[in-house]
Amino acid sequence: MNRDMQETQRQNKRGSKHSVMLMLYDLVVLLVADLLMLVAYPSGITKLDPVSIVVQILISIVSIMTGRIAMGIYKQIWRYGGTTQYIRLLIADGLGGLLYLALMYALPFKRITALRALALVAISVGATLAYLTDTEAVKNVPTSICTNTAAASPPLPTSCAR
Repeated sequence: MNRDMQETQRQNKRGSKHSVMLMLYDLVVLLVADLLMLVAYPSGITKLDPVSIVVQILISIVSIMTGRIAMGIYKQIWRYGGTTQYIRLLIADGLGGLLYLALMYALPFKRITALRALALVAISVGATLAYLTDTEAVKNVPTSICTNTAAASPPLPTSCAR
């Protein structure tokens, strides 16, 4: 019984580390999406000063991460999710996007247009799904490719160095 408890604790510890890593990856993706939409491609309609840009970034990150946490995205341990998990991520980001719009219009800061806010949320969820499906594709590289040792063969995929 004691071994089972220790194993469960070890798995929970590993799961929490994995969840923290996924959150950090997601934060980086959200930050890049925000910087693309607010700095690299600024709106011609609404000019934001640096303080307003930081406020918009903080509001979007808090909103989207709140949606993901509320939907339990980080409770399950998944790096290679299936269709159900991806749909849950889309729903979570949709809820986070609604929260972002509500906070953006409720707080007394200079705001971006609703269309730009929608594009920001769409880019962040698209980028998140892209890196998740990319890791899924890498995971599914056939092992026969990794064992090819012929001298004239092309280089092995980087996923073979697991």
